[in-house]
Amino acid sequence: MGIEKIKMTSLKKLKSEERKEHEKEKNSNIEFVSFFGLFRYGTKIDLLFMLIGTIGAVSNGVILPYMMLVFSNIIDGFTDYGKVCNITLLTNTSFSDSDVNPLTSRLKNQIFYLIILGIATMILSYFQVAFWLMPAQKQARAIRKALFSSILKQDIGWFDVYKSGELTNRLTDDIDKIKDAFGDKFGNAIQNLATFVGGIVIGFVKGWKLTLVILSLSPLILASAIMFTKIAQVLTSNELKSYAKAGAVAEEVFSAIRTVFAFNGAQKEHKRYEEKLDEAKKYGIKKATINGLLMGFIWIVINGAYALGFWYGWTLSLNNDPVTGLPEYSIGKILLVFFSIIIAIFSLGNAGPYIGTSATGRGAAFEVFKIIDRKPTIDTSSEEGNKPVDVTGNIEFNNVNFNYPSRPDINILNGLDLRIKHGSTVALVGSSGCGKSTCIQLIQRFYDPLNGSVKLDGNDLRSLNVKWLRSQIGVVNQEPILFSTTIKENIRFGQDDVTDEQIIEAAKNANAHEFIMSLPEKYDTKVGDRGGQLSGGQKQRIAIARALVRNPKVLLLDEATSALDNESESIVQAALDKARLGRTTIIVAHRLSTILNADLIFAFESGKVKEFGTHADLMSQKGLYYKLVVTQQAGMKSLASLDKINPIIEEKSKLNVEKQNSMFGISGENLTKRLRSKGFKTMLKQDIAWFDNQENSVGILCTKLAVEAAAVQGAAGIRIGALLMNLGNLGIGLVLALVYGWAIALTILAFVPFMIVGGVLQTKMLTGFSGKDKEVLQDAGKISIEAISNIRTVAILNKEYHFWNLYSKKLDVPYKAAIRSSNISAFMLGFTSSITFYAMAAAFALGAYLVENNLFGMTFENIMLVFSCIIFGAQSVGQASSLMPDYAKAKTAVNSMFELFERPTKVNNYESTNGITIEDKDFKTDISIESVEFCYPSRPDAKILKGLDLKVKKGQRVAFVGSSGCGKSTVTQLLERFYDPDNGTIKLNDINLNDFNLHWLRSKFGIVSQEPILFDMSIHENIAYGDNSRQVTREEVIEAAKKANIHDFISNLPLGYETNVGSKGTQLSGGQKQRVAIARALVRDPKILLLDEATSALDTESEKIVQDALDRAQQGRTCIVIAHRLSTIRDSDVIYVLQNGIVTEMGSHEELMKFGGFYAKLNKKS
Repeated sequence: MGIEKIKMTSLKKLKSEERKEHEKEKNSNIEFVSFFGLFRYGTKIDLLFMLIGTIGAVSNGVILPYMMLVFSNIIDGFTDYGKVCNITLLTNTSFSDSDVNPLTSRLKNQIFYLIILGIATMILSYFQVAFWLMPAQKQARAIRKALFSSILKQDIGWFDVYKSGELTNRLTDDIDKIKDAFGDKFGNAIQNLATFVGGIVIGFVKGWKLTLVILSLSPLILASAIMFTKIAQVLTSNELKSYAKAGAVAEEVFSAIRTVFAFNGAQKEHKRYEEKLDEAKKYGIKKATINGLLMGFIWIVINGAYALGFWYGWTLSLNNDPVTGLPEYSIGKILLVFFSIIIAIFSLGNAGPYIGTSATGRGAAFEVFKIIDRKPTIDTSSEEGNKPVDVTGNIEFNNVNFNYPSRPDINILNGLDLRIKHGSTVALVGSSGCGKSTCIQLIQRFYDPLNGSVKLDGNDLRSLNVKWLRSQIGVVNQEPILFSTTIKENIRFGQDDVTDEQIIEAAKNANAHEFIMSLPEKYDTKVGDRGGQLSGGQKQRIAIARALVRNPKVLLLDEATSALDNESESIVQAALDKARLGRTTIIVAHRLSTILNADLIFAFESGKVKEFGTHADLMSQKGLYYKLVVTQQAGMKSLASLDKINPIIEEKSKLNVEKQNSMFGISGENLTKRLRSKGFKTMLKQDIAWFDNQENSVGILCTKLAVEAAAVQGAAGIRIGALLMNLGNLGIGLVLALVYGWAIALTILAFVPFMIVGGVLQTKMLTGFSGKDKEVLQDAGKISIEAISNIRTVAILNKEYHFWNLYSKKLDVPYKAAIRSSNISAFMLGFTSSITFYAMAAAFALGAYLVENNLFGMTFENIMLVFSCIIFGAQSVGQASSLMPDYAKAKTAVNSMFELFERPTKVNNYESTNGITIEDKDFKTDISIESVEFCYPSRPDAKILKGLDLKVKKGQRVAFVGSSGCGKSTVTQLLERFYDPDNGTIKLNDINLNDFNLHWLRSKFGIVSQEPILFDMSIHENIAYGDNSRQVTREEVIEAAKKANIHDFISNLPLGYETNVGSKGTQLSGGQKQRVAIARALVRDPKILLLDEATSALDTESEKIVQDALDRAQQGRTCIVIAHRLSTIRDSDVIYVLQNGIVTEMGSHEELMKFGGFYAKLNKKS
């Protein structure tokens, strides 16, 4: 059974498998790493730093309870002074002038202690924050490196399950959440817990009865916190998975942005992205609601404890000790115990939000560490395995059975036996999906066979070192992948130690040297994201040069010349023929002309070799191979075909406390969702030239969406609530202080400017560091997405370490900046926190002076009220200051996002409300291109079209041919209005293209490209994607599928048209993807068809039927064909020959052959 049939069968158990996987994920939701498991990447130095940070946090935490002892002494000072003056405590009686000195003397030491506590707070706050932030930054960097390293070394079967967008989201958002769980926020939690313990200890020491009564309700707080933690872990896991799915959608859309725009799919994709965000928001809101209920309940309990404490304290003050006859508890003692416990409980409440942060971090860590800990079945990083000194190139398949790990119940190869002698050239042929490509993947050891063995020179591939094995193999695929660097470096990827001269020689052998030298920057030209700055043919030649430069022992050619024009093909084919000498070469081809001279041809059917022999032998047998040849010859005059030629630059290149916490948490989730959604929507509005810019690569855009929205959420939601609550406490406290002791309040306010200046400086400096971090992390994200999205190419080139090293270096830059920002944040936080103590010292000194001198009617009662406000205000300032780093990051993120939101665009690809539309009955498809000049915005010095003139009449079938880079595909992009001409005009229906409604214009075109892009959705949805202006019916989808010769295949699938095609259509073979793409173009019933080598990926069995379908589809439509196979365009009404951006010949096939020019020469070569 061939792959095509196998994939039909393999989907029979899809629903049950998906259900099992769902249950597995559902059960794994409750899993999370232990708290100490978060620190698995901490070194001894990190642990030492964290120990110092813990000591700083604990010491800093006990300062506030200790301050209560100082406060108690001050109260006693006032009380004793009152007794000396024979007054009743808490009356308005004035003090005598004769007793000022004793009171001043008594309070002097206590005020000095407050100043000492302020200095201690500044120092200890620095150690607390800096020595938790620095190891957190270091460990986050280590986790990112470990995760990326683990991802890169996973076997290919694992990538069949995981989507690249999900993995990159793990590298960004998830690790940020882990860092939050053990960074400065954890230091704050330790500080608050230390304050809690210190307060409790003082309470028990000074008044254990009252303390026990106040704490009698604390078990309720503990129980509710434990329950919330368990629930939060489950919700967090689901939330992160949903965000990962949203990231996968964004990555898929940005990678296929031209397809999205061509089919007016921006709004559809935005809706799909929002659905994933809504899913994440749902879990986030549940978590916020539960968090709000928890905090509300905690504060109800706390307030209940206050009431209970006041009542019991009042009772104790009325009870006299039977021995001394004095009150069992004095007022000073009650206030000391009460305020100590209040501070303790208040601190416990402040530590509460960390429960959610910890749960989120531990849930994220479970998913991340699960990937890090996974042991791949084929480990590319392992040094194990043999590395033979001599390689001759004998390859054997011995009774090989194989199925893909994602479809374990279906066999792809069924007892395959195959012998390939060293130095020979063999070809694998057969219908689309018969198992040929599977053999190529097994030779590269992307997978291992279930049974049997694949051997190289008698050695089972499983016994060989993986990296060594792949270094012996050169591969050229039909859809070549280039990386976002220079042409020189892309060729050097084939072999690290080659010289520039060897690179040039390889380029010459691949017939790439001439076009490279014509570029302004020559070999140093950047090829763009996925090679988007080059045409398909140019990318293919670079890929061939990359394979040749490593001088491989085994050469695997999968339609290696498919993207070359005829003029280049003969030269490159000759180079490949020369390169094959002395090495084993395996060719997978649909075009039988490329394998006529193969030493052996193996014809595949149902996962086995049906027959083999030379071309002549197999033709004489009149078996499977003979039928393939006859079928192909029936559709063309020659076996050869003219390859696809594209332009030099074809740009292809993301309240009460309960309500307070719930509502702010919900608002934070809504804000995050809106920011991600609006960011994605705004990106989809941009013109193609914006996506061509290297600063807007797929990796950078995806990282921007994930990181910046998360940064804003980090300073919003419940943190807004915490900030406002603290500011509210401070504000009300100041108002009360002004009413009851304005002189003292003004003294305190005199210190506020110092706090403001400290906060502003901290925010400003941290914002600068955050901005630099963002840019570098986006670059790192770009590297990770590029490597993960093209993992097969990375693997065969053994470039895992190369990309890991690039990624690591990018992470080192923000790490160094983060260390600096950690120290600055720590110092400024300590500075602002210490000012509170200085303010309190000044306030107490002034208060004593005012009372002693009976100034402004100041009484002890007023002083107690003002000082109570000061105590709570001090804690509020400290809590508000600790949020500054989050707000610095948020400010940077907001500025970046608003810069995106406000960016003007030349065209709005998301929605089009302006412009001309024409009724179908009045619409003529006459196209006129007049004196058009054009160069791509990213290559303004390389002109592609140089005064192009041509006309296409309604109903005509027009073909474009020409050398690579002549401008053919550029014309189709201009017709789709991906770009506008620099000079000249393009008219449709005698109306300038720019005057039409953009979406209406694109709806009139149906496009089928050589490299079809499908989306991770069902076959029905992919075909219906052809017309996003309405709800396409199942009947219309089926009709389009029938025309594209794909209906029978789909009908035999277990899920039929509801079968998911996988990310980028990976669940389908190349031919199947192409036919779905053809159906997608036909379902919109386009007035103009753009066929860019539309049948190039089809096997000979399917090609003639599909070509017939296309011929039928072209009837009554204007059709523009870009083709390499001259047999497919010989019946065109007009053939335009393009060279150097202008038309050099035009006419029918017969006229051009008679003319004897460039077209005639191409025909002779074919």
